[in-house]
Amino acid sequence: MADRLENSVPLLRALSVRSWTYAEIEEHFGKSRRTATRWIQSVRHMFPEALTEDFRPDGRKAFRLRVQDSWFLKLTEPQPDELAALDGALGLLKRERMMAEHDRLEALRGKLRNLLDERGLLARYETDLEAMHDAVGLGFRPGPRTTVETGVREVLRAALLKQHRVEFTYHAPGKPPSRKKVGPYGLLFGRTERLAGVAEGRDPVLQFRLDRMTEVRELDDEPFVPPENGFRDYCLTLFASFGEPPFDVEWRFHPSAPEVERWQFHPGQRIERKPDGSVVVRFRAGGKEDMARHLVGWWDWVERIRPRELRRTVLRMRLAGLAPLVEEFADRETADRIRELAGELGATQVTSAGESGPGR
Repeated sequence: MADRLENSVPLLRALSVRSWTYAEIEEHFGKSRRTATRWIQSVRHMFPEALTEDFRPDGRKAFRLRVQDSWFLKLTEPQPDELAALDGALGLLKRERMMAEHDRLEALRGKLRNLLDERGLLARYETDLEAMHDAVGLGFRPGPRTTVETGVREVLRAALLKQHRVEFTYHAPGKPPSRKKVGPYGLLFGRTERLAGVAEGRDPVLQFRLDRMTEVRELDDEPFVPPENGFRDYCLTLFASFGEPPFDVEWRFHPSAPEVERWQFHPGQRIERKPDGSVVVRFRAGGKEDMARHLVGWWDWVERIRPRELRRTVLRMRLAGLAPLVEEFADRETADRIRELAGELGATQVTSAGESGPGR
């Protein structure tokens, strides 16, 4: 077969699932047009009765293998590693409480297992599946998170896909519940899940926590088309998920700081290693509280923090955390003075949950 028909099994499987043009084979397998042509010629030579040809609406010729013989059926059988990956994805969706997607995928899993059972393969696969489940796991974000009312995510996702506005009752702390009408940009995931969007009558993109929403509904008669790349561009202004005007950031890490260059603090970051081994990180984003909370975890590995207001926030957080320890292990008078200093630095209510630092 042409060039020994490299990747023959993946190609035959692909052709047995749907029709492929030369261009699609080139792009999917990363081969030249000449190689794609040779592959099809070799398949035609070996399986002249099974290879079919038709034309797409744009005039391009497409090829497909008719699944007839039993050995052809083996090409399209789900494999144990594929089923294990599907089971892992189901577990991840359930842990993330994405039940609409979980239920659809669960239905697909049932159909596949029934098909394998009819062919007498399921029993043979069970041992392999058990071993794979033991050996391979899918990670998920640990720690506390907010609880979102059932059905909220599903309504928001449907509105995003159909490009419709949404309406919901929002329960902001210290304020009476209010009805909001929002043009959605996208969903932000983390310890607190948020909807980014434009509220009716307001221009800036705002964030709304999903756990504070009730009575959410999609407005089928109110289309909303966000600007092209609008959600992506908005996300680039954020550090973690807290929205505030972006500012220029510069952090200088001590030469002993562990693996700084392996961290992505922000997609737009610029990293520079100095001759003395220190590392300088620069980017532009908003989210002072989240940045400070992250920097606290780096302790004295961070030698310089700019702007000054961010450094001030880091100091306030460190003092606030130090006070109860001083009271427990030293004396209350010193602890009270530390609390006063933290208050003088402008302690504010924490309104968002950011990522933790690396610890020490």
